[in-house]
Amino acid sequence: MLEKKEAKLPAGFKTKLGDVYRYLKEYISLPADFLYDFFVYAGKSGTFRTARTQKTLQAYIIRLYHGIEVGLSYPDPKPGFGIKTVKRLLKALEKCEKKFGIDYYAKIALNVLYKYVEFNKQLGLEFLELNDRLKRLESKVPESLKDDKRGGYETLDRKDIFDPVKTDFESVIRTRHSFRQYTSEKVETELLEKAVKLAMRSPSACNRQQARVFVLENKKVRERVLRIQNNQRGWRDQPDRILLVTSSVEYYRQSRERYAAYIDGGLFAMTLVWALHSLGIGTCCLNLNLDKQGIKKLKKAAGLSQSDVPIMLITAGKLPEKNNIAVSTRRDVNEVLTII
Repeated sequence: MLEKKEAKLPAGFKTKLGDVYRYLKEYISLPADFLYDFFVYAGKSGTFRTARTQKTLQAYIIRLYHGIEVGLSYPDPKPGFGIKTVKRLLKALEKCEKKFGIDYYAKIALNVLYKYVEFNKQLGLEFLELNDRLKRLESKVPESLKDDKRGGYETLDRKDIFDPVKTDFESVIRTRHSFRQYTSEKVETELLEKAVKLAMRSPSACNRQQARVFVLENKKVRERVLRIQNNQRGWRDQPDRILLVTSSVEYYRQSRERYAAYIDGGLFAMTLVWALHSLGIGTCCLNLNLDKQGIKKLKKAAGLSQSDVPIMLITAGKLPEKNNIAVSTRRDVNEVLTII
C-alpha cells in the first residue's frame, strides 16, 4: 500500500507569503500607531488648553520666563524687550495662582520678572501696572518659597567655564551652558572633526549610526536656515559655526521604530555638545520644532533629502572673557527620579 505524501509549500512561496503578511501588518499598524500618538498628544498636551493641568501650565510658564532670562543674558538687551512675553507670563501666573496656587516654578518666574523690571528701571523705563500685579502675586507666595531668589541671568569668566572640564566628566556637564555671545575667533575644523568623532561613540539602535552633521558655511544657506528656525534674530552673525544635526528614516523599519530617528539623533546631538564643550567651544542648541511647511523649507534650504529628519541646530564658537548666561533653574532630583 502506497503511503500518502504530505503536500508541502515551496520554500520560496513561504517566504513571499511571510513578506505579504508583514507588509499588510505594517500598513495597518503604521497609521493606527500614529493615530494613537495623535490622540494622546492632542488630549494630554497643552496644545489646546494651556492650563489643562498644573503640569501643562507649569511648562508654559517655564517656557515664557526662560525666554526673558535669555533676553537678559544678551550683550545689549533693548529697553522694554519682550514685553508681549512678559504680559503673557503675567497672565499665566495669575491663572496659576487662582487655579493651583503659587508653586516653585511660578516663584522663579516672579524672580525673573523682578529682574526684568530692575533692568529696565536702570535704563529709565518703569512699568507701574506690572509692578502692582507683581506685588499682588508676591503676596500669595507660600512662606517656604519667599527666600528663593533663583532665576534671571549671571556672568561667568571663561576660565571658570573651561578650566574644570580638564578634571572629570561631571565638570563637563556642570559647566556647560547655552552661550549667546561669541568672539570673532575661528573654530578650527580639526576641533570640529574631533568633536564629531567623539559624538560618534553615542549609542544608536542596533548600532545603525544614522546621525549626520552639516556645517553651514555658505552664508546664504546659513541665513535661510536661521530664518526658518526663527529663534536667533539678535545674535545670528556671532557664532563662527552653525551645525545642523540630522537623522534618516532610511535606517529604520516597522511602525515601532517610527521615532527612533529622533531618539538616536538626540543622543548624538547631546554627545556632540558635550564634546565641543570639553574642547573649549561654546555652544547653544537651537530647536527645530517646525510644522510641515517649515520642515519642507528647511530641507530645501539645506539640500537635505526627503528621508532626512532635522534634529537641531547647534551654534559653536569661541567665548569672550565674560559671559552672560540664563540661570535656567533645574528641577529637584526627587521630582525627576522615581524608583518603582
